[in-house]
Amino acid sequence: MENFFKKANIENKILTLSYDNRLDEYAGEICKGFDFPFYKQYLNPVFSSIVYKDVRRKLKSYKSEGWILHYGSNSMTPITNCDIVTLHDIGFKDSYKNAPTYKQLAQYYGYFFIFKKFLKFDNIIVLTEVLKNKIINEYKYNGNIFVVPHYYNPSFKKVENKSDLIKMLKLPKDKKLVLSVSTDKPNKNIKILDKVMNILGDEYKLVRVGPSIGNSITFNNLDLNEMNNIYNVCDVLVFPSLDEGFGFPMIEAFATGLPVVASDILVFHEIGGDAPIYVNNSDPESIADGIRNAIANKEDLSRKSIERSKLYTFEEFKRKMIKVYESII
Repeated sequence: MENFFKKANIENKILTLSYDNRLDEYAGEICKGFDFPFYKQYLNPVFSSIVYKDVRRKLKSYKSEGWILHYGSNSMTPITNCDIVTLHDIGFKDSYKNAPTYKQLAQYYGYFFIFKKFLKFDNIIVLTEVLKNKIINEYKYNGNIFVVPHYYNPSFKKVENKSDLIKMLKLPKDKKLVLSVSTDKPNKNIKILDKVMNILGDEYKLVRVGPSIGNSITFNNLDLNEMNNIYNVCDVLVFPSLDEGFGFPMIEAFATGLPVVASDILVFHEIGGDAPIYVNNSDPESIADGIRNAIANKEDLSRKSIERSKLYTFEEFKRKMIKVYESII
């Protein structure tokens, strides 16, 4: 958001609640938590209304001066009711089952002590209509919900020197390169990709940004330019998630003109429209067929990707965000 305010030339004050007391990686005025001898990264968020009581007083003062209070953390108990909060995802109900005990406790905390307090805010921003409908229908929220999809970083763009990039990245020139960008959380469904690659055979090679899968060529800790190079040298992005709050790799791929093969789920249809090829995320054969079709129709799909990316530019994001702020002044 700091970059947004700067680019949009919007006057702002940023207060960052540092739950682990690191001081060098955050924007704006950094507000330290208690220096607990252990678990401070958990205890500060849990007891935030006590730990950051000085911040609460400061926010009350800002409110009296006419500032809009926009809360940006989904993982910390709100220290006071603000005018608006941005929610990137909610997965509480789905995460209770089959999780280790400590993760179940974390999810219960997230639901009862964080998310339910956000439902008391008058205004919520979400990234998709899918999430908006979920909050309204499942949680009976009756405030204002604004849908503002995020934007891709302008570092992501189509480049032409593919052969030079392949050499620089030490990728094979004689393989069709299938890109996967994600963590290994269960909802990412990346284990299925090992079966998919076995079906596709030696002509194809999996390129992973994140934890390895099978004998993938794996990259981690890439900067934006390096990520852009990866998108540009690969032949297709495969995105087999079971569930997502948004899907940043999809819009980044669109910006570079990379064809996309994605799970046939509502949120991806909303983000991607007719640009991706949609597949059954539980069927390796369906995913493999989607990858083959995407590469066979790469020119047409690349054109669709570029066209779809126009919905996720910074200018579109700025226009929608300003409209939200104007509506709650």
